[in-house]
Amino acid sequence: MSAARRSLLASLAAMCVQGAWAAYANHTAGPWIAGRSAVVQGLCSFGMTYCVTRLIEWLVPRFRSGPPVSRIARTALLAIGWMLGVQVLAHWLAGTPHIAATIAPAASLGTVYCIVYTIGRVKLDRGPIRQHPGSPTTDDAALRNAAAVTPLSDRKV
Repeated sequence: MSAARRSLLASLAAMCVQGAWAAYANHTAGPWIAGRSAVVQGLCSFGMTYCVTRLIEWLVPRFRSGPPVSRIARTALLAIGWMLGVQVLAHWLAGTPHIAATIAPAASLGTVYCIVYTIGRVKLDRGPIRQHPGSPTTDDAALRNAAAVTPLSDRKV
């Protein structure tokens, strides 16, 4: 399964689960308000799966200076703050009566997701290559290796 398909399926699942929760959290306000809250929360949850992941991917390389714990904290806090801000604003604009109760499950799961994804992404991001003067860089070594395994008929001269 491709990454795009996994993201789409995860987003649809988040939309259904969190939308159902929003309807339940607001059912005492009437069916129209509960339905509107469900749609808003479902769309927010769907969008957060894409947007928060892309935000983390964008932030991690920008915080390459400093120890990994600091990089994780800065990236996760910005992503979580953005995620919460968007959800609160969307529900406030939609007139959702119980905003905190409506977004609590999505915000909790989203916070855990942001932290776990950021930790994994920081571990994968090695940052700038630090080499001793005169030693080959990783790119030079990779090019030599690629040349060594490329068949002679495929090489460009």
